[in-house]
Amino acid sequence: MLIIEKLKTISFIYKGSRKSYIPHDPAPYVLVLDKNYKGDSILGWNLNYYDGNKDELISMINDAIKHIKWYHKRKNLKKYKIIKEQFPLLSRFIRRYKKWAITYVKEF
Repeated sequence: MLIIEKLKTISFIYKGSRKSYIPHDPAPYVLVLDKNYKGDSILGWNLNYYDGNKDELISMINDAIKHIKWYHKRKNLKKYKIIKEQFPLLSRFIRRYKKWAITYVKEF
């Protein structure tokens, strides 16, 4: 039996991945899909872009992820595509953050 943990939420300060880039949200609140996406990034939903009840959304996503057993065995791009297919309305909130551009991480 596969035991699946709930997805974690984190908040951090993000300076951007390029010198000339100014992030739209320098303090994202992220529901993490993959903390080692392509080895140097964090992939997740930026919940600051969601206008509804964030706690209800997190609960709904965690309940749905439990039923996608094959999701946790996938790697990188396949995982991203699966999430886009399973949550099409939320795909616009998915962001990738370079780890080296992140400071002050707070986990919830």
